[in-house]
Amino acid sequence: MTTALVKPVNLTLEPVLRESGWHAYRLQTGAFPLAEENRRRVGFLVEGLTTALTTVCGLVPTLWVDSQPLHHDGGTKIFSANARAWAPTMGFCFDPSGESPRPLAMSDLMDADYGTPPKIHDRSAIHISAHAQTMPAYRLLAGRGISVLLYFPASTPEDSGLMHAVEAFIEHSRDALRPLIRSGHFQNFPFYLPLLSSQSIVQIPAQQLTSWMGGVEVYLHESFDAEEMLILSRQDLNLVFRAAHLRPALTDETNVPWTLLLPSDEEPSRA
Repeated sequence: MTTALVKPVNLTLEPVLRESGWHAYRLQTGAFPLAEENRRRVGFLVEGLTTALTTVCGLVPTLWVDSQPLHHDGGTKIFSANARAWAPTMGFCFDPSGESPRPLAMSDLMDADYGTPPKIHDRSAIHISAHAQTMPAYRLLAGRGISVLLYFPASTPEDSGLMHAVEAFIEHSRDALRPLIRSGHFQNFPFYLPLLSSQSIVQIPAQQLTSWMGGVEVYLHESFDAEEMLILSRQDLNLVFRAAHLRPALTDETNVPWTLLLPSDEEPSRA
């Protein structure tokens, strides 16, 4: 019996044009949660980028979870089964470029268009504070549109410098992001996680983005709402992309798409 050849899946990081000191790329994913095959490939890409960020830039990831879409595709069960090992801490997440979060009002229900759910601003975030569990946790949760990876300077997940960087980010988030929330209902969370998209970052001044990000060097967001993966970096990522086995669309690597090709009928391997 002859097995038909399957066209390779093309994973392309597209540059997001903006006038700032940040470098931004987006991967269009379609609706989350992803089908198993695409989840596996997106996860493979993220793991390759993470390894390259560590070896090339000396950055280590930490995992933060947008809990609102967590219930899709068994995510809640996965989280519950691993919560003890992951040592989660709870905070709040929102898009700081949008409307100020507020409690749901009766008018939200009455004024919503038929068939359109009202926007719910009460959106908890989860930090996987057992940093040695960051990538094992990401592998289980990848492709659901709930993961935010924040990369900080460190040598290993056990590096005390990483712990201090995370603590500094948490404190900074309260100073920089909590004032954007007018409602007192959401004023007492330990941390505030920005949920950014390729659309939102082009609408804000560069200095505003820098203020929100604090000490984060690289920000990677699988966005359920925007149906994309967004990468933000303070530094040029060309060397990182090459180390992660991506290739540029043009010889001139300035502000061009970068692509990773994987055969869809083979299990990816970095051997």
